[in-house]
Formats: sequence, structure tokens, C-alpha cells
Amino acid sequence: MANYSGIAYIRVDGLTLASMPGATLNPGGFTREPVITDSGIVGSIEKPVEARVKCDAAISTEDDLAKIAATVNATITFETSAGATYLVRAAVCAAPPEYSSDSAKASLEFFGKPAEKV
Repeated sequence: MANYSGIAYIRVDGLTLASMPGATLNPGGFTREPVITDSGIVGSIEKPVEARVKCDAAISTEDDLAKIAATVNATITFETSAGATYLVRAAVCAAPPEYSSDSAKASLEFFGKPAEKV
């Protein structure tokens, strides 16, 4: 019987994030658009797309939001509770983390080269 994942473990250059439920990974790769002529669809055009990792993470006094915001050229490991692991290389923080004091969490988003399953 297959195992399904319900939990994600996310590390940014070895730092484990306290990710909350709902983390997402878009592995990137290519988008494809049709090439249409008067004769119909004759093929497609590929365009590269970056990988994206999004999560809300619990933030403690030990976490440094400014350091997270300054993340460039990082390696992100996205591991699922079912055992699948993906690497996103050359990752950067897409925007400064948005911190919410009422829930002690920050919304984080990173992007980088297309993910590799390891």
C-alpha cells in the first residue's frame, strides 16, 4: 500500500524551519504553451519555471527574520513524512518574511533552480 505525506520538513542551508501544516513545493521545470497555426496545434513552446517553497513557520526568540530575508544561494531540502526528499539549489528568499505576532509565525517564500528528487 502507498504512503501519503501529511507533513513537510524544510531546511534552508541546514537550518530546520518550524514549518506549520500547509507547506507547499512547486518543483519547477517547464511550462508549455501550444503553438497554433491555421492548421491547428502543431507543437508547444517550453519556458523554464523556478521551483518555489512556501510555508508558515513558527518563530521563536532564536530565529532571525532579517537573516532569513537575506537568504541567497541557499540549498533548500523539502522532505515529506512519506520519505520523498527534494533539493532546491541556488535558492533565495522571495520577499521579506511577514511576521504575525498574534500567532508567532512568519510567512516564508523561497525560489530557486528546479527541484531534484534525491
